[in-house]
Amino acid sequence: FIALRGLCLATGRWDDAESILFDWSNTVSKGMLPNRFPDRGASPEFNSVDASLWYVVAVFEYLQSLKATGRKAASIVTTALCRTVEEIIDGFSKGTRFGISLAEDGLLRAGEAGVQLTWMDAKVGDWVVTPRIGKPVEVQALWLNALQIGQVLAGHRAREWEALIQRATSSFESRFWNDRVGYLNDVVDVGHIEGTVDSTLRPNQIFAVGGLPFAVLSGEKARRIVDMVESRLWTPLGLRTLSDDHPDYRATYGGGVRDRDGAYHQGTAWPWLMGAFVEAWLATREQSAETFEEARHRFVVPLKGHLSTSGLGHVSEIVEGQAPHEPRGCPFQAWSVGELLRLEEVVLRSIDIEHSSNRNACAASEQPLLQMQLDPKISDHVIHSVMRTVKETVGGRFRHPRVERKESELTLRVPVDSYHIGQMAIEAFRRLIPAGEIRGVKLWPARAT
Repeated sequence: FIALRGLCLATGRWDDAESILFDWSNTVSKGMLPNRFPDRGASPEFNSVDASLWYVVAVFEYLQSLKATGRKAASIVTTALCRTVEEIIDGFSKGTRFGISLAEDGLLRAGEAGVQLTWMDAKVGDWVVTPRIGKPVEVQALWLNALQIGQVLAGHRAREWEALIQRATSSFESRFWNDRVGYLNDVVDVGHIEGTVDSTLRPNQIFAVGGLPFAVLSGEKARRIVDMVESRLWTPLGLRTLSDDHPDYRATYGGGVRDRDGAYHQGTAWPWLMGAFVEAWLATREQSAETFEEARHRFVVPLKGHLSTSGLGHVSEIVEGQAPHEPRGCPFQAWSVGELLRLEEVVLRSIDIEHSSNRNACAASEQPLLQMQLDPKISDHVIHSVMRTVKETVGGRFRHPRVERKESELTLRVPVDSYHIGQMAIEAFRRLIPAGEIRGVKLWPARAT
């Protein structure tokens, strides 16, 4: 489902995305989607806590992309996808396999001894290399996104989930932020022991800032997270899975099965993480053409250069954590190339962002802000009608839009919940308002304070 966002949605392969998501909607069991189908006869395996949550994200972005481009899924498809989203949220809330359940603080706990449930899933015999039992940080970001998506897709239950979202959001910041080290803990309530934390520096925390439809953190803390990840985990071809000053860090990937799996998430760098990292990096900086160009040059150019060095036209599964970052693992990895496509076609796509000195009102925004200059002849009635349609298109994620009308100028300022939502809103506005009546579009992320 991670790969689908880039391979299908970013490239406009709507039918493929629909087929994949619809087929998987029939496989949910106790809120979980299988992460492996054995080749012969045996039952599917359900040992993943995040696969179902990534499915929710993929469904949301698929439906939002359809709306933003004037398309519409068949009713039977929409019903099935939204029903599955509800089943996943309900299954996790009530409790399901492997200790996955809703805790009193609103967060999601998961894990049992001997089982690897997160994407860091290396296991050799009985040895789970990175068990991460408790409340892993990226699982909470996915959980909070699933709840907010549930509010959009199952509006009749929005009020039911609102209190849970508020409780979980508050718990996330208070439980995960580690001011001593200046970044987020990787796991809290380790081994289901309340109050314990694992503050190992890993890249999983980046999903609290970027890579998902709704950011969990913004402002100063988000910037500190991104800066720490960049300085300690970033390589030109991916993020290291462990900082190089940790005693368990493995600089190279090779040898027998035990050696390779022992290094898989203990320092080896993963290109697929670059999508979330670049999105988070942009969200914590002032927006300008220069910022976007810097992101392209520093983060995308090396990945594109890799297209001709290993699997031709593709991005490798992993690279070694130490320079020169030799490619390892599968040379044709779907989520690696998918995230590169998403970076180019969605995150870094030009949307007429202008660097202007006249930014006082916008620079003070505590959340992403969309500003549009429109033909002043457009009536208030039309503006309200368009706003209502766009709000429905992006799932209602607007807050207190402002319309400023002068004799020769009409300015619309719309705070949005995330930079991704702002991008979708722009597409929707352009579909509804004739091009000649749109005089300027600007989109800025939340202020980094």
